[in-house]
Amino acid sequence: MQINQRMFNSLTEQGKKAADLARHLNVGTNQTSAWKAQKSDPPSKYITQIAEFLGVSTHWLLTGEENCSYVPLPEEEKLLVFFRQLDDTYKSIATGQVAGYVKEMQKEKEAVPPL
Repeated sequence: MQINQRMFNSLTEQGKKAADLARHLNVGTNQTSAWKAQKSDPPSKYITQIAEFLGVSTHWLLTGEENCSYVPLPEEEKLLVFFRQLDDTYKSIATGQVAGYVKEMQKEKEAVPPL
C-alpha cells in the first residue's frame, strides 16, 4: 500500500473528508483530489501535517509499519521539517548553533556540584 492509499483509507475510517485535509494543509481541494485520482503521493513537506491531522505517526504514514524502534517526538519532527526547508548554507549554520547549545548545556551540568 502506498502513502496516498493509507492517507485516504485513514480519512475514510475516521469519517473525515479530503476537503478538511486540504484546509488543514492550506492547499486547494484540487491538490488532494489529484493525489487520489493520479494515485500519487503528497510531497514530503506535507507528511508531518498529514500525520498530525490523521492522528497517526509519520512512520506509519510513510511505511505502513505499526511499530518503529524510534518514534520522534512532535518537537523533533517540527525541527526536522524546518531543517529540511533550509538551503545547505543555513543547514550548516543551524547545525553549528545546535552543537554550541549542547556544549553550553554540558558545561552547565558539569559546573553544578553533586548533592
